[in-house]
Formats: sequence, structure tokens, C-alpha cells
Amino acid sequence: MKFIKSILKFFFFLILAVIFVIVLLAVALVIIKPYGIDVIKIIPVLLNKNIESSYDHPYLTTKQEALLESAGINPKNIPTEVTPELQSCAESILGKQRVKEIEQGSEPTINEILQLKSCL
Repeated sequence: MKFIKSILKFFFFLILAVIFVIVLLAVALVIIKPYGIDVIKIIPVLLNKNIESSYDHPYLTTKQEALLESAGINPKNIPTEVTPELQSCAESILGKQRVKEIEQGSEPTINEILQLKSCL
């Protein structure tokens, strides 16, 4: 009986430690903003709730603008036409096939947006 109580006590403290670490990581994500991503802004964008943007870019949807803003990219800095330098930079990072897919309407992933941030 004493052995079972000690095992239960161990698992109780183990579960508390796991919960503490999860809460600590969540707070760190909100404060540190890794890769320039604002976690508080990106969650509503990903869940399609009350999406607003501070700028109306002619070639971006409101969701894309909000996603860029949450990744720390100002939509005003996105060019309205693609220069050859920008095209070659994007192709060197993502590859010609993926750039062609994005040109045809495929949405870039968050990871791709962060990679292409250096081209701007």
C-alpha cells in the first residue's frame, strides 16, 4: 500500500511538472516572439476569426495580409510587381516549381514566408 501511494505521488508531481513546463513554454512564446512571429496575432488568423489588416495590398487577401503582419512583415513593404531580382531570390530559396505554384494561386506556408522574408 505504501508503494502504491509513493507511485501515485510520483505521477502527481510528474504531471504537475509537465503542466508547468507547458505553461512556461506558452508564456515564453508570447514574450520572446521567435522568428518575429507574434503568437497572439497568428492564432486568430489561423482559426479564421475576426481577421483585420492595417493595409489593403492590391494582390493580397485580408487573411494573407494578417498572416504577414503576424510574422513581422509589413504588407506595405510587399512589392506590387515582381522584379527579376525578387523572382530569382525566391527561386533560389524555394525552387522554381514551388514559385510557379505560388504564382498560380497556391498559398505559401508560414515557413516559406519566413524564408522569403530575406528577399524583401
